[in-house]
Amino acid sequence: MKNSIQIVQKDKTVIDIPIVFKTSAESFIKAEEILSSGSTHVFLQITHVRTNTFMDLTRAIPYVILYFDGENQFISATFNLDNRKGSFAVQIQCKKVLFLRYPTTLKIEKTEFIQFNSI
Repeated sequence: MKNSIQIVQKDKTVIDIPIVFKTSAESFIKAEEILSSGSTHVFLQITHVRTNTFMDLTRAIPYVILYFDGENQFISATFNLDNRKGSFAVQIQCKKVLFLRYPTTLKIEKTEFIQFNSI
């Protein structure tokens, strides 16, 4: 079974995106390992109970990373386009993370929430 996410925009436009679904119980995550499947888009569900997750984004390029709250509402995004000359990491509190290969036609600023599908 393949998975997809529907991204619902503020104008109620719905965009289907095929994803690989992954989970992690770690509070320190190397995005490079999450993206090692070679998939274009990956959804990560973080399952630990700690407040914060430290995510190392070094070598996880080029991606735009979208963050969602417990009710699947869009919170924010990070662009990780080129960091070959150094390291890059973020500390997050959300438990739902969507990695989209960049460039993307998705209008990030118009994102409202996500829904899950199985196809």
